[in-house]
Amino acid sequence: MVDGIFKQACAEARANPTRRHALFIDEINRADIAKVFGELITLIELDKRARYDGAGNLVAGMEVQLPGTGLEEGEDERFGVPDNLDIIGTMNTADRSIALLDIALRRRFEFREIGPEYSVIDRHVEDVDLARLLRAINDRIEFLADRDRLVGHAYLTSVRSIADLRAVFHGRIIPLLQEYFFDDWSRVEMVLSNGSGHSPLLAREVLEARKLFGGSEFSDLAPQFRYRVTDPAGWSSLDFISLYKAVQA
Repeated sequence: MVDGIFKQACAEARANPTRRHALFIDEINRADIAKVFGELITLIELDKRARYDGAGNLVAGMEVQLPGTGLEEGEDERFGVPDNLDIIGTMNTADRSIALLDIALRRRFEFREIGPEYSVIDRHVEDVDLARLLRAINDRIEFLADRDRLVGHAYLTSVRSIADLRAVFHGRIIPLLQEYFFDDWSRVEMVLSNGSGHSPLLAREVLEARKLFGGSEFSDLAPQFRYRVTDPAGWSSLDFISLYKAVQA
């Protein structure tokens, strides 16, 4: 048995009770967190947190005997979660609904929504206002789906040229929208549409039943549409500007 990261963090916080410590758990919803925390479900409650003096002695809160621990002399090794240790977890609600979190665990955390920070990308790349572009796309996503699926500003932080912008949209944002809308390309077109209602990044082809199958018996079938992503090399700065130009700030 060896001490894991969390137990090590608790030991550091216990040894330095006058300083605040933090443990960050990225993508906390990717695991069965109720099982991961186990007995910590109780120990991480604020009123159960252990408070230690400078000598490491417990002065308030709770400690428990962890399974498989103990000194060679047979004395129990007591463990508590210090009150100067903050546990911060991050999760993307687009990956898994927050409702799937264990209710007992949700009661022990304070939840804060962190949305896109448009000020981080408040700059122009060849006349394209990155902040306005992302805001327009996200407003449409929220209207068509929900706010859990907004595109984060991190997608555009490294964009320094129109070539970078083309690459991000072609390789990351359009596939993400395709996933969000379950391959419903009409919705993707709406998100990436310009003032005319069409997307300069997509091509739409009409499929008519009469031409495909022949015969008048198919004439009553509604036409279908086939979409494809156009060549990114042809996307200009004006094409990206048109995505938000008709949208009021």
